Amino acid sequence: MRLRRTGTLFRQETSSAMELLKLSKFKLQLRALVSEVRDLREREESAKEQLHVVAQKQKQTDEEYGRRVQELQAELGSSDEIRRKLQRKIDHLQEENLLLEDRQKELNATIQGLVQSRDEFIHAYELSRNYA
Repeated sequence: MRLRRTGTLFRQETSSAMELLKLSKFKLQLRALVSEVRDLREREESAKEQLHVVAQKQKQTDEEYGRRVQELQAELGSSDEIRRKLQRKIDHLQEENLLLEDRQKELNATIQGLVQSRDEFIHAYELSRNYA
C-alpha cells in the first residue's frame, strides 16, 4: 500500500510539476505577449506623433501656399490694373498724336496758302509798279 501511495504521490507531484511547468510556459508566453503589446502601443504612439507632425507640416505648407497664391493674385491684379492704365494712356496719346498730325496738316495748308497769297501779292505789286 505504501507503494501505491508513493506512486500516487509521485503522480500527483509529477502532475503538479507538469501543471507548474505549463503555467510557467503560459506566464512566459503571457509576458511575451504583454511586452509585444507594449511595444506595439509605443510604436502606435510614435506613428501617431509622426503623423501629427506630418499633418502639421502639411497644414503649414498649405497655408504658406495659400498666402503665396493670394500674394500672386494680388500682384497679378495690380499688374493688370497698371497694364490697363498704361493702355489707356497709350490710347489717349495716340488720339492726341492723330489730332496733332491733323493740326499740322491744317497749319501746313494755311502756311502754303499764306505763302501763295504773299507771292501773288508781291507779283501783283511788282506788276503794278512796272505799269505805274
